[in-house]
Amino acid sequence: MVRLALIGCDTTSDYVAVLPRVRNAEIVATVDDDGDKARWAAETLGAQSLASIDKALASDLIDATLVHARDGVSVARQAANAGKHVFLAGIQGSTVAQVDEVIGACESAGVKFMVGLSTRYHPSQQTVKKAITSGDLGELGLVRIHHWEAGTNGANAIEQVTPDIDVANWLFKALPSEVYATGGSDDYLQVHLGFPNGGMALIDYASSLPDGGGYFSLSVIGSTGAATADDHHNVNLIYRGGKPLAVTGGQGISHVRTQLQEFVDAIGEQRSPATSGMDGRNALLVADAAEKSVALGRSFKLEGGAYELA
Repeated sequence: MVRLALIGCDTTSDYVAVLPRVRNAEIVATVDDDGDKARWAAETLGAQSLASIDKALASDLIDATLVHARDGVSVARQAANAGKHVFLAGIQGSTVAQVDEVIGACESAGVKFMVGLSTRYHPSQQTVKKAITSGDLGELGLVRIHHWEAGTNGANAIEQVTPDIDVANWLFKALPSEVYATGGSDDYLQVHLGFPNGGMALIDYASSLPDGGGYFSLSVIGSTGAATADDHHNVNLIYRGGKPLAVTGGQGISHVRTQLQEFVDAIGEQRSPATSGMDGRNALLVADAAEKSVALGRSFKLEGGAYELA
């Protein structure tokens, strides 16, 4: 049984909703700067509410942390230094150097580090990935992602598209050899990725929809077949003026539980988690290149593990 502490307890968090369904895990403690939120989560999960992160990390009753806090990378590094396994809910807004520090701290402490890149855990994305891995689609040639929403909660377009970049890296099982991006406003971005085998990915993101539901579409084309995870399977976006209405196809928040289960299983089985710190780092590396590409109007090429002007 893996004993977990939830650090960051937003009352709208999907993590609180799914944690009781994660097998072989016990939620021992909750921590939040807002004591009311920590107590709410503790009562919901049958855990104890602790007054501080330091107190949680000093406890021998905790094996691992689920870091959902605002200053996530800092807390993740602190948890690793305390010898706790680390699940970091998101890396948007972080830097490559910050994630490198967490990776190093986890390696030094001999603990597991998993980044919550939840987009790849949606059932539809998992199905597409299996079709690629099995060879049913032949050699992957094109990945096309549409990601449209209303508002960003203060995040810029580069931050919002980082999980989509991770999906492209994951499907191609490689870093792109070339990155070009255009748009660059807070509400629109288009990212072009060229991969070593001649494949390419195109990601377009917009947050200019009126208030209401959003839309995500993934299409892939291989040498012998194609697959989609789009509005016909995931979301039907209805717009007749006023607020767009996103009617979901039943995926719900199962992807959140799936990735938390992977974290717990990796600890129990003493193996690396499927979504590593390096996956998060690589998504940020490409996102940084895309941001520079927008600013300079030039493409960037991968040279010796870093992106340089083409």
